[in-house]
Amino acid sequence: MMFFPENGTIEMSAHRDSLRNVVISGTPQNDMFSDFIEGSKLIGEKVQSIQQDYQKAAMAKDTATVKALQDEIKEIQEEGKDYEINFTKTNPNAVISAMIINRILMNKILTE
Repeated sequence: MMFFPENGTIEMSAHRDSLRNVVISGTPQNDMFSDFIEGSKLIGEKVQSIQQDYQKAAMAKDTATVKALQDEIKEIQEEGKDYEINFTKTNPNAVISAMIINRILMNKILTE
């Protein structure tokens, strides 16, 4: 659970049995962070939906399906990179944007 302590009323919404899915809002930085997390979750869900099919194909030694699914996963990973870059461009004052840029630079993800 990450949040940004800033002036304003910070609201937290969570279930006792699922603190992983806590939603923090009410201030600009926390709202932008929540928006980023929601967009990232959608991309992660796309990858997860393919991984089970990938595992089945790999166990069945279905190389054509494995290759097709690998290509699909790579496309989704590119979508994730594009999402992060576009997020930083549209939210240049967000603390999470600086964190994203730092991670990109540290991991040399961006090749442009």
